[in-house]
Amino acid sequence: MNDFAEVMDEASEARVTAQLDSLRKETGIEFAVLTLRTQAEFTPEMTLEAFAQGVFDHWGIGDKERNDGILALVLVDDREMRIELGLGYAGQWDRAAERVVDDFFLPDFRRGDYQAGIEAGVQEAISSIALPFADRADPPSAAWADKAPPYSVMLGMLAFIFRRFLSDQAARLRKCPSCGRCGLRVRRETIKAASRSATGQGERTTYCPHCDWRDRDTFVIPSQRSSSSNGFGGGRSGGGGASGRW
Repeated sequence: MNDFAEVMDEASEARVTAQLDSLRKETGIEFAVLTLRTQAEFTPEMTLEAFAQGVFDHWGIGDKERNDGILALVLVDDREMRIELGLGYAGQWDRAAERVVDDFFLPDFRRGDYQAGIEAGVQEAISSIALPFADRADPPSAAWADKAPPYSVMLGMLAFIFRRFLSDQAARLRKCPSCGRCGLRVRRETIKAASRSATGQGERTTYCPHCDWRDRDTFVIPSQRSSSSNGFGGGRSGGGGASGRW
């Protein structure tokens, strides 16, 4: 969280920072938030979109192989913002970014409450962009975006903080492929712990308590240190995302 415009109080900034840190630890996705007073102090000749992409690439947000970073740039005095997506996001993700900007950042910004807008927008971007992308889900369709429920901010917060817990609990609603009864369980084990220079590996076992059915897969535990000297992983943007003005 880089609040150079000083629109966040200490508690709010700490909450957003904790969300971004947890997202990175859980999924490896780097999400940066930057607030500035005006772009004119830096590159007044650039468009907002070019400026956001320049910041993104200069910082190297996201993994350099996956290019999965996200930047939320807010220019307070210019009354404009942008969500910039890494090169790894297909063009269809722009629709989700547009919805996050229009429905979660801008309403509070128009009321002058930048703190609330940033918290709501970051939560929803994590819920509807970062986490589905990490799970290799398809980009949301336009129909899904138009029908997003109003409680998605709270759902996004829960999905972010308790992502694994919620995922494991959701298994209880699924039917066993063998006996057909509901109530699957999930157990996770660390096979190889992550270090500061290398990723680790874990094993997830989904099983049925009513019969002998088991399903196992592995997942990557992100390393504890980024490969970039500035704290990010060397990712690039392809110019995708969405802008908004108020």
